[in-house]
Amino acid sequence: MKRLKGALRKWNKEVYGCMESKIEDLTIGIELLELKGEREGLSEEELVERKKKFDHLWLLLKSKEGVEFQKSRSRWLREGDANTSFFHAC
Repeated sequence: MKRLKGALRKWNKEVYGCMESKIEDLTIGIELLELKGEREGLSEEELVERKKKFDHLWLLLKSKEGVEFQKSRSRWLREGDANTSFFHAC
């Protein structure tokens, strides 16, 4: 069990760790490719790389949204709704 827990922690850090910096790096990479494309055009390999970066960015943004949603749900379940007694009184 301990080895599995360690492996899962390592996987989590590699896949989901530093999500903000990964999003920022991908955004910068896409911007650089866009600027190069405006100046001189992109080769076939660069177009494929740009598409992969967009796909990866989309995946990261969706994952981040899911994590934020789960955090808000768990917080709501833990703390409850602050207005519940007000609504029941009405």
